[in-house]
Amino acid sequence: TTIFDAMVYALYDDLPGERGGRTAEPRSQHAEPGSLTWVTLDFEVNDIHYRVRREPTQERPKQKGSGFTKHNAQASLAEVTNGVERPILDGAKDVANRCQELVGLSASQFQRVVLLPQGKFTQFLIATDKDREELLGQLFDGQVYDRALAQLKASAIELAAKVEGTATQI
Repeated sequence: TTIFDAMVYALYDDLPGERGGRTAEPRSQHAEPGSLTWVTLDFEVNDIHYRVRREPTQERPKQKGSGFTKHNAQASLAEVTNGVERPILDGAKDVANRCQELVGLSASQFQRVVLLPQGKFTQFLIATDKDREELLGQLFDGQVYDRALAQLKASAIELAAKVEGTATQI
């Protein structure tokens, strides 16, 4: 669960399930106070290696004096070639949007896809028809089937018209 949470947080700036939302706290409760925490996730899309890094809002030691100060959330996305990072963009929202484009799934779709093999098939089954159709369409490139179906329907209409024309002639 911790690894799954880290993946979703890294890609989408969100936490799965009931822990999610704008008030969610991704920082580990086991981290030492003042110790900066972050998550880094490497993933590959179309043979391109990407690295996303997120740091939640957290308290860190002041650079001068004693006490703590607020460390604002940060996010970055980079392309990695031969171990060398080439920054692509920064910013929590921009990184989340770009990761969604790269992965091809929204945060909720990604969670459903990853949760299916973890015994959460029931959640998939009780999803609305629209949600299931959208998810399966993205997973299995449903546009191909939609185009084939449209062509078959057009052919059926054309053939029905020919049959009707032939029947009229007879």
